[in-house]
Amino acid sequence: MAARIVTMAMAMASAGLSVIPVRPEGKAPSIATWTPYMSAIMATPEIEKNFNQRSQIGIVCGSVSGGLEVIDFDTAKTA
Repeated sequence: MAARIVTMAMAMASAGLSVIPVRPEGKAPSIATWTPYMSAIMATPEIEKNFNQRSQIGIVCGSVSGGLEVIDFDTAKTA
């Protein structure tokens, strides 16, 4: 599983997206600070170090990721 997540994160970075590891129980980054990745894409050794089998993949939007914009909609839970 970790190898698959690392491979996917590396593929996304190679495609020009700035990726960061995110905790599986929410949307919070699982690294101490992600501000460096607001202006630079994480290098392969950093991806291998920072992502693990529990990581989710977050994408930093904006100019670092080619101007990517995301609209996140949350819906009310139904019974």
